[in-house]
Amino acid sequence: QVAAPSSEPFIFTSILEENKKLLQSIFKDCGDIEFRNFDAGGKSALLVYLEGMADTSNLERNVIKPLMSQTGPDNPNTGNLSEIFTTMKGISEHILGASSVSVLTKASAAIDAVMMGNALLLIDGLSEGLSISAVKYVKRNIGGANNEHILRGPNEAFNEGLTDNIVLIRRRSRDTNIKVQILKIGERTKTSVAI
Repeated sequence: QVAAPSSEPFIFTSILEENKKLLQSIFKDCGDIEFRNFDAGGKSALLVYLEGMADTSNLERNVIKPLMSQTGPDNPNTGNLSEIFTTMKGISEHILGASSVSVLTKASAAIDAVMMGNALLLIDGLSEGLSISAVKYVKRNIGGANNEHILRGPNEAFNEGLTDNIVLIRRRSRDTNIKVQILKIGERTKTSVAI
């Protein structure tokens, strides 16, 4: 194990489970972070993203489905899989259908990418990650506040959607120290509440 430089929280390893544990420690107590495990080309893969900020249908269509379809004897590219899956650059150029993809070697850049709404792809055996642009925008227009007007700054106010409101806070401050815990309260309504 090599110690991380002072500017980095940790160094990516080639072991996926170790990388996952390191990311889980960074995003500890964040109820809106998602860790999605799946199989890609016979290797374990992990997709990390913020719920509400990342477009999951885009990720399913352009990342998970193409990677999962790379397994099996019926695939014509099976002979080239071992070459393609040796680098993240090869995966991004030959398999993924996402429009904006960049290779990340530093953990701080990967964490910043997730906090901005991008998805982070990690694959077992590779000590680098892929930042995949999958930012989703709020469904309903964010209106101005009716009872507290401001002269300078953005005129945005919360709406009825809990996820949309969490996304508004996350977009303003991309700090991993802002933790979100989502609870359900009430015996009948089971209303979701975010702390």
